[in-house]
Amino acid sequence: MTVIVILGFHLKGDYPEKLEKQLIPFLKNKKQKKEDWLLVITGGHTDPYYPRQSEAMVILNFLMEKMIYPEAIYLETQSITTFQNLLFLAKNKDIQGLFQNIKPADSIIFAGEAGSKKEVLFLASHLLKRYKARIEYYPLYLYSDEKRKSKEKKYYLTVASYYFPPLYFWFSCSRWLEKRKLCWKIRRKICATPFSWGCDRCKI
Repeated sequence: MTVIVILGFHLKGDYPEKLEKQLIPFLKNKKQKKEDWLLVITGGHTDPYYPRQSEAMVILNFLMEKMIYPEAIYLETQSITTFQNLLFLAKNKDIQGLFQNIKPADSIIFAGEAGSKKEVLFLASHLLKRYKARIEYYPLYLYSDEKRKSKEKKYYLTVASYYFPPLYFWFSCSRWLEKRKLCWKIRRKICATPFSWGCDRCKI
């Protein structure tokens, strides 16, 4: 069995075209081989312009348009950072149920931006080690070279954040504040649940 985890990102600009060239052939190949595979899509409500739509739901709708139907689909819709993508999966009881039949010979494949590869592999090897499966990464070249290199430089901060939780908390709060400030700028209203990670309950 193979578990494919798609890490969240906004499907804006030329991302749909890039995904169609890079990700869709990979998923269709899995489908054609008729292998047992599960699909996990992560990503919370990170776009204040469309607070009702989580990254995971946008990506799922995109895959459905491309006729991608795996055996099972799980959505994680609370995370706002890559760290949380992995952390929330590791702690979620539903995903633990999906993974319960995985064997050491099976694979967990993460599909995400190429610049996040080292970060994800480090976190996955620590947070998901209970499943004892092979952990692989399928890189997607979505960002510019400059932005990709910028993300790669943050790898050591990710390592530090894992071993020093206050640093992870600081990064998460910074991301949360960035989104909340944009919400206020757009609507001049405070979210109905201002201390939630997501933006799905904004007063719009």
